[in-house]
Amino acid sequence: MSNDLDDLENRSRRANLRIINIPEGSEDGKDPIGFVSGLLKDSMENVFDSPPELERAHRALRPRLGPGQPPRPFIVCFHRYQEKERALQWAR
Repeated sequence: MSNDLDDLENRSRRANLRIINIPEGSEDGKDPIGFVSGLLKDSMENVFDSPPELERAHRALRPRLGPGQPPRPFIVCFHRYQEKERALQWAR
């Protein structure tokens, strides 16, 4: 039973991508899904013809660190696993 639960949790995370070094506050109160989707489209214009569909996007759930510290990463869940893989291949 425990192995089945672990398998289910891992399968739900496979479409997730962690994006680092986006400055804190750059989303400026906008919808995080729209912000990250537009950012990916603009940054990877040769990968995506239109903004990728995202199920959710949010900053990592940890407290903000002080000034001069690295920003919290965005955790993005793509609607399609293939889009996540294309973004990952571009980043490599």
